[in-house]
Amino acid sequence: MAVTVHLACSGCDATANSLRLPNGSRRARVTEALQAIAPEGWVVFDPFTAVTYCPKCWAEITDG
Repeated sequence: MAVTVHLACSGCDATANSLRLPNGSRRARVTEALQAIAPEGWVVFDPFTAVTYCPKCWAEITDG
């Protein structure tokens, strides 16, 4: 079974898709599992507001 995640940034119009195969019988919380398969740099659940950000917007938030 494959998992496809479609991400949409809450700070701009950026979107990304990620297709991954499950990693055996390893279990994780949903938030950890989604972050693990997200494209590089994407923040699936911001620790403060629980929304999603693309790498550019997250850098502006954390560096700003």
